[in-house]
Amino acid sequence: MKKIFQKAFLASIIMLFLLRTELKAEGIDFFKGTWEQALQKAKAEKKLIFLDGYTTWCVPCAELSKTVFPRKDIGDFFNAHFVSVQMDMEKGVGVNLAKSFEISAYPTLVIANSSGFKISDIVGLRAPDEYLDWAKKSLTSRAEVNDDELLSQGKMDETFIKKYFFNLVNEGKTFKARLKLNELYQNYGPVLFEKKYFYDLLALAEVDSPLMMYVVRNRPVLYKRYGKDDVDAKIRAVYINSKYLTNFLRMPASKGIDEQPFIAYIQKMRDLQLPDVDFLASEVEFFMCCKRRDYGRAVEIIERSLDRAPAWKYYDFLRMANWEFIRSEPRARILPLAKKALDMPGNEPYLEVFKKIYDELMNRGMGSFYPSTMLMGIII
Repeated sequence: MKKIFQKAFLASIIMLFLLRTELKAEGIDFFKGTWEQALQKAKAEKKLIFLDGYTTWCVPCAELSKTVFPRKDIGDFFNAHFVSVQMDMEKGVGVNLAKSFEISAYPTLVIANSSGFKISDIVGLRAPDEYLDWAKKSLTSRAEVNDDELLSQGKMDETFIKKYFFNLVNEGKTFKARLKLNELYQNYGPVLFEKKYFYDLLALAEVDSPLMMYVVRNRPVLYKRYGKDDVDAKIRAVYINSKYLTNFLRMPASKGIDEQPFIAYIQKMRDLQLPDVDFLASEVEFFMCCKRRDYGRAVEIIERSLDRAPAWKYYDFLRMANWEFIRSEPRARILPLAKKALDMPGNEPYLEVFKKIYDELMNRGMGSFYPSTMLMGIII
């Protein structure tokens, strides 16, 4: 009797194990090897990669693993078409993959090709059917070569490069555009600037990057090829960048403005002997005044800086003031300057924006954001 009981108990344990294995097998079967091994497996099996990018603190990530991934319909489809990988994006290889795939929120699910280039992604906890629809649509791109992959393979013709960077900027992926431009400079060096379509991307360069340091220190070479005014305008567009200047602000803003980083930045520009450095310094000072809500001083800086100034200086200051001035009084004070900009000589490149700014000031509306002329050249 005892032996019969032992056999029955053993049989029930085996059945329970088999049942759990079967239930587990119904869902997504996640590959347990390294990222490189997953890529090799995908290539050998002619599949795509499915990456579940999670973090240990992400509650929706845990919910996704608990309620969506174990489903049979999800498992059947993903196991048939993908090599699936789960990865903590804050550890090991995950850190670099998070940067490469531009992951900034969790959970983020990524579908990539077997070379590791992203095809598509989806963010957040959703209904299971949404993940299935997304994955099915991504499969239609499996035969297409990713633009990032083409770039890494050396595709550098004018049509492709213009389209590639246009799409990034137009989609708001300026960070990635800067990253890719820096990579191209690291790979090819100053020879890039022999092509005007690469030179036109200079507004995407980063302050202090090797690319920008070359431009600043060798601008006489570029003057001969593209003209002093155009080169200087591109340099100004990089150094007077509201998003970059915002990095100098204390967070939270309630702690006030620390002027030292701004003063140090102005000194850096002077040490580099940047073109129009006094005007650039005024723009930095203006930005600082706006952030501490000293609009009276900000208006004084504009009026002083635009005395007998050319049209491009009006453009630079008016677009900044139109965006930064949130009160009616300072906006009313720059209205005469906006009116003057409409009638001044040499305003043709900026006339449409001058008209929009003037209308917004006249109608007491809040200002719109207008990018630097250099960035507009990439977007438009």
